[in-house]
Amino acid sequence: MEDSAVTKTYTLKGLDCANCAARIERSVRALDGIQAVTVNPVTGILNVEYADHLTGKISALVEQSVHKSRSGRHSGGNGKSGNRHS
Repeated sequence: MEDSAVTKTYTLKGLDCANCAARIERSVRALDGIQAVTVNPVTGILNVEYADHLTGKISALVEQSVHKSRSGRHSGGNGKSGNRHS
């Protein structure tokens, strides 16, 4: 029997970078049971559609994934890298 889909919306404060939004989207999409993900860097809205069996743990999984994505490094034109979002 297949799980039904559930959709949850998150607000990502401080998200203003399209590359960061894409990295977060890829990271969340890679989680088992995720069926669809959209991240809007203008509004900071993350929509996640996932299998019903993840309902009790989806928030923790998404939070970990977003944190991991945001801790990635940006590299500027000067060759130095820095953490743009914390």
